[in-house]
Amino acid sequence: IARADGQPMALAGLWETWCAPDETRELRTFTIVTATANEDVSPLHHRMPVIVEEADWSVWLGEVPGSLRDLLRAAPNGTLRSWPISTRINSPANNGAELVDPLALVGTGSV
Repeated sequence: IARADGQPMALAGLWETWCAPDETRELRTFTIVTATANEDVSPLHHRMPVIVEEADWSVWLGEVPGSLRDLLRAAPNGTLRSWPISTRINSPANNGAELVDPLALVGTGSV
C-alpha cells in the first residue's frame, strides 16, 4: 500500500517512555493510531492507520493549536493504492527492494 500520488506517508503515532520505579530500566513503547478503513483498504482489512497530511503535521505534533480529534479519521477514498507482492516479505531473512515489486495477477496478464 502506498499513497496514490507517490508522496511519503506520515502516520499518526503515540509514544511513551516508562521507567521502572527503581529506575533500573527504561521501556520505550509506541503505537500507530488506526481508524475504520476507507474503500481503498477495506478489501484488505477493517482498520487502517490514520494518515496525517503535511498541512496537519504541526497540529498533530502540538506545535500549533488545533483539534486532534478532527485528525482521527480514515484518509479520503483514492488517497492510497495497493498491489499484490510476494509472500517472501513475511520473513525477516529476506531483504531487498524487489520484495515490493508487483506480482502478475494470475489469469489477467496484468499487475
